[in-house]
Amino acid sequence: TALSFKSFLNIAAARLWIGSFVNMA
Repeated sequence: TALSFKSFLNIAAARLWIGSFVNMA
């Protein structure tokens, strides 16, 4: 469904954001 797809994108974006934050630290 569209809802599960959106949640998947949110999780992927969060992982990318956390990864870049850890790389900067």
